[in-house]
Order: sequence, then C-alpha cells, then structure tokens
Amino acid sequence: MKKVALLLSICIFGCANIYAQTYTYRYLYTVAKQTEEKSKTFGVNYKKYVTFTNNKSFCYFSDQNGIKSSDMISRGEGYNEYHYQSGTNGIYSYKSTETFYTIYFGKKVPIGEPSVCYMNFSTDYERLNHIIGEWVHVFERSDNKQTEAPSQLW
Repeated sequence: MKKVALLLSICIFGCANIYAQTYTYRYLYTVAKQTEEKSKTFGVNYKKYVTFTNNKSFCYFSDQNGIKSSDMISRGEGYNEYHYQSGTNGIYSYKSTETFYTIYFGKKVPIGEPSVCYMNFSTDYERLNHIIGEWVHVFERSDNKQTEAPSQLW
C-alpha cells in the first residue's frame, strides 16, 4: 500500500511539472516605442521569472519556483496572468490587463488604472519583450550563456 501511495505521489508531482514550466529571463535594455531610443531602466543583474501553465496557454511573473508571491505585489510587479493571443511572424503574443499594486496597511491596493500589457516571445522562448504602454522591456532567457540578440525582436 505504501508503494502504491508513493508511486501515485510521484506520478501526480511529475504531471504537475509537465504542465508548469518556469524560465529565467535576464534584462537587457528598454526601448521607447516612439523614438526607438534604448536605455537601461533596471540594474545589470535584474531578472524575471516567467511561469507557463496549461500547455503554455497562459503565463505569469513568479519566483524561481513558479509561485506568485505578495512581495512581488509590493514591488509593483503586478499579479495578473497573461493569456495567449496569437503566434504570427515568429512571435508568440500574450496579453493581460495589468494592474499594479502596492501594500497599504496590509491590503493590496491598485496603483492607477489598469493598462493592457503584452509579453511577446520568440518561438523558442529565448527572447521576451514585455510591453507596458510606450515602453518595451527587453529580456533574454538566461541559461548562463552569452549570445547576441536575434534581429526579429528588440
């Protein structure tokens, strides 16, 4: 009986990992959409974790273990999921109505009005453009490698 319970636990844990996958993205630079001017908005070692679930039908910012946490809200990183929209021109696009929050007396309080945000990925998920309003934050998947950016995404 113990063996069956152990085997069942391993199967459930293994299946859960198949459907959720977390990637690490390293920040490169920010682009102003109107002028195409590049700048460094975040620090050199800034990185984000993006977790995909349900066969990559949606994704969200998380910690390295794929968990959304309240400290992400306090840093103003939002809390919404991005839903898959389309896959054209070698770009997978995910859309969210992103609301940014702060913690006020222990409660989650929205900062400003919700805005439509996008996460656009290259087809191999090596490149991420996080689009918020007039800004495109450019990331590349971080596997401790140094490569040049592909030309199809910023």
